[in-house]
Amino acid sequence: MKNVCIRKDKMKQFFLRIFCLFTLLLGLLNLAACKKAQDENLLVDDQDIFESSENEKTPESADPVETRIFQPETEGEEETPILQDSKIFNTWNGIAENDQAVFFLQSCHTTSPQTWFIVSADRVSGLITPLCSKPDCSHQQISCSAYVPGSMLTAVSVSENRLYYATNLNSGMGSAVYGRRLPDGAAEEVCSVLPETFFPAETNYMMNYSQHCFYDGDYYLPLCGGSVPDGRNVRGSEFYITVQRSPVTSGRPEKTVVQDKISGFDRYEICLMPREDGLFIIEKMVKEEQTENGFYPLTTRLDIYLYTSTADRTESVFSAEYGEGLYISRYTLHGGKVFLYGIDRNTNRSGLYVQSMTGSEPKLLFDFELDPNQYNWDVWFTEDLICIYRTDFFSDEPDTQFELYDYEGKQIRSFTVNRPDVLKPENTEDYLYEGRLMRDTSVIGNGAESLYLKDFYSSIQGESREYVFSVSLDGLRVTPFVGE
Repeated sequence: MKNVCIRKDKMKQFFLRIFCLFTLLLGLLNLAACKKAQDENLLVDDQDIFESSENEKTPESADPVETRIFQPETEGEEETPILQDSKIFNTWNGIAENDQAVFFLQSCHTTSPQTWFIVSADRVSGLITPLCSKPDCSHQQISCSAYVPGSMLTAVSVSENRLYYATNLNSGMGSAVYGRRLPDGAAEEVCSVLPETFFPAETNYMMNYSQHCFYDGDYYLPLCGGSVPDGRNVRGSEFYITVQRSPVTSGRPEKTVVQDKISGFDRYEICLMPREDGLFIIEKMVKEEQTENGFYPLTTRLDIYLYTSTADRTESVFSAEYGEGLYISRYTLHGGKVFLYGIDRNTNRSGLYVQSMTGSEPKLLFDFELDPNQYNWDVWFTEDLICIYRTDFFSDEPDTQFELYDYEGKQIRSFTVNRPDVLKPENTEDYLYEGRLMRDTSVIGNGAESLYLKDFYSSIQGESREYVFSVSLDGLRVTPFVGE
């Protein structure tokens, strides 16, 4: 009887093993079928996401281009893109670069409201073109595939064959990050970054119109907030500043790298400048007094912090205050030094200064004196050059004279830009004020043999025009942006 029970137990174990093997085989077959269907769906989705906008039938109208949601190009692509650090040398003048081109933003004033477009400047030819693949597109409407959603470009970066950029959100605080395939792919939304701030509950004034950036693969969003009596006049108010880090693909801040409080100043700005040493966070604060002729700068203060992602640490590396009417208009970091463009309101002399990070006294590289009632001028920085331009307000042909210096203060080139008619408003008289031409010029960047420039015309009636063009470093070849 005992032997019969043993045989029955062995038979049960045998059939149980057969059943388990059959169940396992059936599960593997189902898994393979699901995987095949999933792969087919992924291929269809990718094909739809990256479909060229050339075949779109969108008319030239005010209808916006559809914004696609970002997806990896291939199944094996990493979710987090490898981004180049943002190229920032001036406040509000962030650019992106690769071996072939420089990428930046161009505004179009023929649309209402004002819209923005991504353009590229060829490093060799100097030709500036929009990143648009639509045939016969005028690049003057938001149906253009180079159109940038949002109110203002705040950061740009390049990752192999993809361009990334961030814009301020039109509704509320925060930013949206977009990507587009190069050379002319349509926009794909990567994420929306809504900040988590430490501002007190009584804060009734906030802004994020500061220079954002991409650094070491992440996106950095600076914000300012404070308690302002009427919600508008920020002069003398107490303000809080925060800079937050967010992974590009998640859109949720994961670390606050700077928290600061500012009081006793009338104007301020914050700028982020990635460099080899890390991410430099620059706070500029100005204290002024009101006079019959407007506001007079008393002191300018710069505080600089350095954040390193490898050590995940922020430290104060520079702090200086400039008094006696010296107003620091523009600044940059180059070769571990601080370069300052300052205007002495007492003498009307402008000068370029260099100062070490150790806080030594600023050294004057060169200075010049121009009558502000006769000339319009400014200083701009690029990765390789210091550019000074000046325009005679009352000249019959108000061309622009340029002087180019290296970062040792040595002048290397000077020339005059003669603009063709296509780079001027039809009625120049509309942009005159008391006989002066109201035109400001900014230097966007430089290629191997070209400068990239932007002219901004404004009138007292509130009208404005903007023109982007390149000029060869001898001043002889001017190449207008094809979209204007």
